[in-house]
Amino acid sequence: LSTFCHFFDADSRSDAERLKWETKVREMITLQNQVVKDLAAEYGTVLVDNFNLIPQDPEFFQDKIHFTAAGMRAMAANLAEGLAPLIQEKLPAAGQGR
Repeated sequence: LSTFCHFFDADSRSDAERLKWETKVREMITLQNQVVKDLAAEYGTVLVDNFNLIPQDPEFFQDKIHFTAAGMRAMAANLAEGLAPLIQEKLPAAGQGR
């Protein structure tokens, strides 16, 4: 499982009305991410906390929720790192069973 990312850009912080809306969106994403974390803990599955792993930086986001190429690379690297132990555990050791 992976947490959801949301970019809080400078424009959102400088406009009072947008800040109010963005804060509500962030609250909902935080609640959603907590459900994902709880499910991962309950079912003992891998959790990749991309919300906290991907920097809040325009280099990684093309808008509020869509990644740039750098953001996609960061997410892929985080998923690969998080899943690597599980994949290694599931794959037979090289040369065994043949």
